[in-house]
Amino acid sequence: MVDEETEPAERRAEPTPADDWKKPWWLEYVGAAGVAVALCTAIYNGCNTRQQLALTRKSLALSQRPWVVMDRLVGDAAIDLTREVKLNGDWTNVGQGPARYVRTFILPVRSGANAPFPNVWDYSPASEREWKSVNGILGPRSRIASPANFQLSDEERDSIMSGAELLRIIGFAYYADVFGSRHWTTTCWVYRTTWNRFDLCEAGNDTDD
Repeated sequence: MVDEETEPAERRAEPTPADDWKKPWWLEYVGAAGVAVALCTAIYNGCNTRQQLALTRKSLALSQRPWVVMDRLVGDAAIDLTREVKLNGDWTNVGQGPARYVRTFILPVRSGANAPFPNVWDYSPASEREWKSVNGILGPRSRIASPANFQLSDEERDSIMSGAELLRIIGFAYYADVFGSRHWTTTCWVYRTTWNRFDLCEAGNDTDD
């Protein structure tokens, strides 16, 4: 039997600090909390990245947004309601980006002077043949004309000249931007008998955003 006092040193296991040290119970929770924090941070950063991308895309879309508006209603220098009235609504892309698939339309509308303001959308034409279309691209500052030719009866003309009725020109424009988003514009012009001209209505001139 080998005496423990004379046993070779290499056969004796020396104690190490790890043998006498026990991991505190709370350390496991600290480790789990660290993992949870890291996970939440990753999710938060991912959400922020998506939000930043969405904001960037929205900002880019707004910077390239076309705005098609009817800024002029052109006709004879002296409008004569006793004859056929020939008008052209000039639609202009006042935005920074090109407008695609542009469709425009204008038409005359008569209503009582004391009647509620007409709902512009009620007069949107159903037939595609009634629209003036641009199959290509309407670039910034480019124009497209929408014609409106009509003839009033003597009774209709007298009603307008006496102030019993108002004569309005209602207009629509539908178009898309380079990102494929659809947009619309409505316009309204009213005939002023005093000055023998058309001016913008007090309502009915609007756009989608």
